[in-house]
Amino acid sequence: MVFEMEMICNSMTPSPFVAFRCQCVKNGSSGGSSKLLAESPLEYKYQFQIGRCLQTSKQKQHELPLVLREPTKARRNLMTDNTKKKKNDSSSVDALCLMDSLGLPVTYDVYASLINECTESQDPINALELYSNVIDRIQLLQPRLRLTLQNKLLLMLVTCGSTDAAHQLFAQMTLKDFWFWAILIAGYIEIGEYENAIEVFIQMQCSYGSLGGVGVWRVITVGVLKACVLTKNAELGKQLHCLMVKFGDATDLLLCTSLINFYGKIGHPEEANFLFNKMKYSCDTVAWTAAMASYCHSQNFIQVLYALKDMKRLKIKLNNYTLSTILRACGRMGDCGECGRQVHADVVKLGLESDMFVQCSLVDMYGKCGSLRDARRIFDMSDQKESSIACWNAMLHGYARHKASIEAIKFLYQMKAAGFQPQESILNQVRIACCDSD
Repeated sequence: MVFEMEMICNSMTPSPFVAFRCQCVKNGSSGGSSKLLAESPLEYKYQFQIGRCLQTSKQKQHELPLVLREPTKARRNLMTDNTKKKKNDSSSVDALCLMDSLGLPVTYDVYASLINECTESQDPINALELYSNVIDRIQLLQPRLRLTLQNKLLLMLVTCGSTDAAHQLFAQMTLKDFWFWAILIAGYIEIGEYENAIEVFIQMQCSYGSLGGVGVWRVITVGVLKACVLTKNAELGKQLHCLMVKFGDATDLLLCTSLINFYGKIGHPEEANFLFNKMKYSCDTVAWTAAMASYCHSQNFIQVLYALKDMKRLKIKLNNYTLSTILRACGRMGDCGECGRQVHADVVKLGLESDMFVQCSLVDMYGKCGSLRDARRIFDMSDQKESSIACWNAMLHGYARHKASIEAIKFLYQMKAAGFQPQESILNQVRIACCDSD
């Protein structure tokens, strides 16, 4: 069996998403031998230190376990929802007990399959039961197989929101490979505990002193840069950029795109534009979208339109996220929606008029430009209004912005009847619009 890591990174969506999962796949050999992709840390190619940020934390390199912060609201909701789910008639632990009663040997493949199944289900109760039942059993396996299963257990616990148990497992392990650290970091990022992810990353560098395999380095860097944005830790993000330059990874398209996104969101458009211009003619749709988002963040909306022209000239494909970013800029151009209508034509040509993000962006753009009839027409045609509160908020904001108090009040009743609660800030705008109309 071979231990593998995969990253699904969609960093340019309105809500960037980084998912990190591990799975075992057949190696094709019939001898039953196993090989771990990540060997001893001494065999890794890179070695480095992270400047002042790591120097201040180096004295804490053996202070495990970490002090865990309070669970995020998203994590608490995940755990609550999963706990409320009806449990299956048979759990993974039941399967192990049945095999024991029948006198059947529990092999590595059985353990791996049960852990993978529990990871996919994201059931915290089943995860804790399986962990407590398996952790002692796997001590009888060969060291490499045991380490691989421990990696899987760690991923299962973090994915299911049981981060306390995950860190307990992490602290108890005397033998840790690079993947073990990487799973914990990516797991914290996945569930939104970005401060913990950064602390583990810094500890990993202080303890490890190496970057590990190039593939894992890219995966972890993308996630840590996202954490730096959301925690406003610009210093660490800049030092990661220095490391990329030092080791020749700054020209990697995935890492460069993450850096453009990082600098754009922390308010450094010059650095983002510099990186983009260096790789402009080799960038893909995601990188161009990141550059456009950086322009929007710095309110350089005209540059977004120039970038759109360049994309068309270079025949780079526009996707729904790209168009959503462009429409956002068009809504703030102050040209009464002229540019937005041209982009709307591109949306129709590309067949993306039914996309949820694009529809919400069209409603928002027409609403900001004062074309309330067009905004309402798009809203009424939307297939997503029954499930997306974003379209409702965008339409209500358009009414409030242009002092259409009567329409806003009527729409507010429709919104509540549909089971949606508007944002408090938009409600305040509606109140102001009603006062101004008196």
